[in-house]
Amino acid sequence: MYSLAQSPVLGSNSQKLLTASSMGPCVWNTDAGKRPFLVPGFENQAVCTSLAYGPLSDDIVASYHPKSMKSNST
Repeated sequence: MYSLAQSPVLGSNSQKLLTASSMGPCVWNTDAGKRPFLVPGFENQAVCTSLAYGPLSDDIVASYHPKSMKSNST
């Protein structure tokens, strides 16, 4: 989990947190009580297992592993 500085890409002036989730890197807006949203450009990658954030460069690096396929065999 990382605290984000204000970024025009991520929205208005409120405090935001960056977290890893199974869907991908998510941004939580702590001031608005709204649902988290996926970081633009990270949609449909696979299962996000970890992330790192560089505040000086404003870069995000995320690690993924393939989604596992459920077997229907009995």
